[in-house]
Amino acid sequence: MAQPLVLVGDIGGTKTSLALFSLAERSSREHFVPLYPSVYPSKRYDSLEPMIQEYLSWVRERLSGDPNIVSATFGVAGPVTGRFCRTTNLPWVVDAESLEKLVPVPEGCVFLLNDLEALAWSVGGDPLIPLATIQEGETGVSDTMVLVAPGTGLGEAVLCGREEDFFALPSEGGHADWAPFNKEQAHILDYLWEKFSHVSVERLLSGMGIVRLYTYLAKDIPAGNRPLPILDEESSEDLPAQITSKALDEKDPVCLKTLELFSEILAQEASNMVLKVLARGGCFLGGGIPIRIRPFLESGAFRKRFVEKGRYSELLAKVPVWIILDPEAPLVGSAFYASRHVLSCRGEIV
Repeated sequence: MAQPLVLVGDIGGTKTSLALFSLAERSSREHFVPLYPSVYPSKRYDSLEPMIQEYLSWVRERLSGDPNIVSATFGVAGPVTGRFCRTTNLPWVVDAESLEKLVPVPEGCVFLLNDLEALAWSVGGDPLIPLATIQEGETGVSDTMVLVAPGTGLGEAVLCGREEDFFALPSEGGHADWAPFNKEQAHILDYLWEKFSHVSVERLLSGMGIVRLYTYLAKDIPAGNRPLPILDEESSEDLPAQITSKALDEKDPVCLKTLELFSEILAQEASNMVLKVLARGGCFLGGGIPIRIRPFLESGAFRKRFVEKGRYSELLAKVPVWIILDPEAPLVGSAFYASRHVLSCRGEIV
């Protein structure tokens, strides 16, 4: 019989990644290598089902037959209730029972995870995917860690335990209220209140958050002198990458200031998460944005803002902070989750 495989997906507001993984016989992350990975623009599809159909047809052509899929796990950007999720940044409903009609797996073997929960499974307990250290801190102090991941939206999660006792708690903390740190940020809040009745942290810590910070800084500059045009939000999809490029490559002062502000706000939110659950074990920064703006996060300004919490500054200075560098980490986490579940049902994992 063909090797048993797990189908996994990382479903985001901008893109969805799908891949197959061999069913790993051990729990180590090093055994999880994606097979036949493919990326799809999420907004071109009305739901996940036609995308999976297209992907499985593509795989069958390359295998000259049906893959032996024994389980499937999908990390979804949105709150998961049981086997159901209404996505946050897409007009989709993801239903595990519906997906079981498409994916040839035993009943009950399609799992839905919050996307940050899936990412957490790739690093929790014993991370083997590549990390960049932002703050050394003190390791091994606690088994409680947090994950903050800005991308299309802002995802957050809490990680607890080690090895077989590891579990992840999904969160929708990105939609909690944002509070300014100083007078400059108070002016930004006033500016955003003119546009939104509720200013959440995600309004700033996301791709569109980069655009909003840039627009705030550039709005009083004459149009001909702006490094990039100010566009309405529906037309601004490519602006975060352009702003980042002009900051890193061209050293444009407005774009540099935009990413400096973004990084400071990310530092504030990361240390907020640490304090809320006393995550002395460490803080992971995930998602697509931290990888791209790594030089700003490795700066002393980020670390300075991370620990600026009054009486708790000394505690925060001892908390390790890492950037997750593997863009396939959510797929690895989903594959690990699926394999662990299948093998535990077989009695191969205690």
